[in-house]
Amino acid sequence: GRGRVRGAPPCRLSHALVLAALARALVAPWSEVRVTYGRESYLVNVQPAAASAAVAPPLVLLPPVGVGIDRGFYRELQLAWARLGAPAAMHAPDLLGCGSATPKPRRFYTPEVWAEQIDEYIRESVGRPCVLVAQGGLAPAALEIWRRSGRESIAAVSLVSPPSFQFFAEP
Repeated sequence: GRGRVRGAPPCRLSHALVLAALARALVAPWSEVRVTYGRESYLVNVQPAAASAAVAPPLVLLPPVGVGIDRGFYRELQLAWARLGAPAAMHAPDLLGCGSATPKPRRFYTPEVWAEQIDEYIRESVGRPCVLVAQGGLAPAALEIWRRSGRESIAAVSLVSPPSFQFFAEP
């Protein structure tokens, strides 16, 4: 048939992997929301809290910085969260310059730029104090958001695998 190398056996394994990926995508417990920030835009995976969940602050998840890393970094956590009954809403945004963000300018973004982006998202879209979870090198951005907004937007900050203290102490 078309798309097969002559004499090659049918590729059932790849079809099974594609079907499994489609099945996972169809039952994703979140929706993708496109957010505009100035002249840029990015996607956020928004997972609502279960209707039966106690009132708890939503979580905003900041992925680590790195080539090819985006909001999908938290996919397994979001799936596990859904299995736990989604005790609070969960938001996983892409950072400017990463993942689905457009355009992709040829410049470096700083923790201050990401802090402004996420601070605005929390104020405009989350709308209430949240728990900010930052992975790795995004710790400075999380601390900057907390410094700027305080308790008005941030109920708590959780730093997962942050850089060493010397990283923060050096100018």
